[in-house]
Amino acid sequence: MFTVTDCVREIIQKSPFVQETLRLGWLNLSQYAQSIQPEVEKKIWKKAQIGSIVAALGRIRSEVVELFDIKLSINDISLKFPITEFNFPKDPTHPEKIGQLYQQLGALENSFLNIISGNTETGVFINSKHTDEVLHLFLPQQPNLCVEHLGAVSVKFNPEHLETVGSVYQILKLLVWEKINLMEVISTYTELTLIVQKEEAKKVFDLLSDRF
Repeated sequence: MFTVTDCVREIIQKSPFVQETLRLGWLNLSQYAQSIQPEVEKKIWKKAQIGSIVAALGRIRSEVVELFDIKLSINDISLKFPITEFNFPKDPTHPEKIGQLYQQLGALENSFLNIISGNTETGVFINSKHTDEVLHLFLPQQPNLCVEHLGAVSVKFNPEHLETVGSVYQILKLLVWEKINLMEVISTYTELTLIVQKEEAKKVFDLLSDRF
């Protein structure tokens, strides 16, 4: 059977914004307890006192603070724009074409080239000045998506953060709070690249630079 704390924890887990305000100490515990009281009582099949819910919120706040009190340090951050995104239906010829693409463009100074090979699609992210080369190389295929006027913000962090729960969340939540639409995420062992609209790229760069 669920306890009051179990139910409150489950409710909070559905709302990152509540988690964040609870962590920061901005949440009015009594008012929030009243708002979720009916849902808690429905889950435990009996009456739940406001005081019990407030006490549960206090215990859960300690958990949230411990979980997300992460000292993330970024070793390097870079900004590239304009970037164009292509998305092609996956095809057996793609490995060869991707190899040619790296040979032609991968070694160019200040180039931006990232390729994601999914189960059914291949994504190509490249400096917009090279869009014609990409389209020509993938012929006769046509992209099912082409998005221009993008920016790429890349961060490089310490490998130790790979084992840290919530490290990437610390970065992504900043974009949510600022209502920045994240178009794509590209990640490797110690690098994370955020693809956003070009006009928002500088804002993302500044946010990450100031925060980390």
